Amino acid sequence: MHTGPPGTHATPMNPPSLLPRVNIFKAQTSNGLTVTLCSSPDSATLPVLLVVVAGDRHNTN
Repeated sequence: MHTGPPGTHATPMNPPSLLPRVNIFKAQTSNGLTVTLCSSPDSATLPVLLVVVAGDRHNTN
């Protein structure tokens, strides 16, 4: 069985050298909102706050 050219399966899709350090914090409020805070200490940009209103489908009451 051939899955592809030699070494293809061993090639990482995202090389660590190209990925910045990103800290991801997730919190779910009592309203079911999922708040995600992503901060990257290696970049000069401010932390990005993402608020998902819909929340997780499988966590709905």
